[in-house]
Parts: sequence; structure tokens; C-alpha cells
Amino acid sequence: REFATQVAEILRSRPELASFAEVPTAVSEAFYDTRYAGRPITADDAAELQDRVAQLAAALREERKPT
Repeated sequence: REFATQVAEILRSRPELASFAEVPTAVSEAFYDTRYAGRPITADDAAELQDRVAQLAAALREERKPT
């Protein structure tokens, strides 16, 4: 969770990535809920998280492209 919080802060500090700041925390919370609280993630929630992670990955790739 601590790492997810740090990554979220970094994303928030970058205007082009700020809209993805919730992604690391959401993934971390879903993991902890499933692993330690015994609350399995729903298929819809898993699909939504996968979509957001894919969007974040695409934004990071776009950011790394030379200008």
C-alpha cells in the first residue's frame, strides 16, 4: 500500500498523468481485499481495473516517446 501511495503522488504531480493517480491505490486495495479480507473481486471490477491499468500503461508509453 505504501508503494501504491508513493506512485499515486508521483502521478498526481504530473499533469499529463494525474487522471491516473487512483490506479495504483485501487489495484492495491483490490489485492488486499481479496488476499487478506477474503472479499473476492468481481469480474466487472477486475475488468475495470485492467482497463485503467492498460490506459495508464499507454499514457506512460506515450509520455516516453521522443518529441
